[in-house]
Amino acid sequence: MIDIHAHILNNLDDGPENLKEARRLVSLLHSEGVEMVIATPHLIPERYPEVTKSTVRRRIRELEGIIPIYEGYELHANYLPEDLDEYTLAGSNYILIEFSPFTPSSSIPLILRSIKNRGFIPIIAHTERYSLEIGTLKRFKKSGALLQFNAESIINMGTILYKLIKLEIIDFIASDIHPGRKAGLRDAYTIVKNYSEELANRLFYLNPYSVIKNQKIDGGIL
Repeated sequence: MIDIHAHILNNLDDGPENLKEARRLVSLLHSEGVEMVIATPHLIPERYPEVTKSTVRRRIRELEGIIPIYEGYELHANYLPEDLDEYTLAGSNYILIEFSPFTPSSSIPLILRSIKNRGFIPIIAHTERYSLEIGTLKRFKKSGALLQFNAESIINMGTILYKLIKLEIIDFIASDIHPGRKAGLRDAYTIVKNYSEELANRLFYLNPYSVIKNQKIDGGIL
């Protein structure tokens, strides 16, 4: 598996408090079957001024030796930087973006299209927080976005999950791991694999690998 959404860098945003805890989280991901991970600290300067490119890169170097870790960021729609190309996932054209819980789902497509018009492919972080309504999710995708769901949500989603799987709404399943939060990837993989091994491979490995390699993802509206 490849995890494209993880808060594993110590002393940054709401991630681990020290290097020991950071290494524990990375080792936990490895034990779940993760072969590569993109570190994605929150880029919200007013809240987390310590998140800078130089610090992120230094923290990644400190964690070397367990699994390959790539530089990335979780951007907030209310604080999008002008230089988006500096804050993509693994140096690709893909960006990970979250929204305020107060953002109406009807406003999200306009933001997504504006990002797409700047030459980037938005991946909505933990999409399930904004809507599980099929029509709304389809509008997100028609606006040029790819949809990432959290593994723990997949585990607890129930019957709606199978409708999302059948319609191939989901593009990525990631951990969004934080201190005190389970990764859930192995269990989520098993659930999806029981429906379709090919789909599980796509959501947990092939699509994330395409992000790292900056390749087009089938099914995305690019």
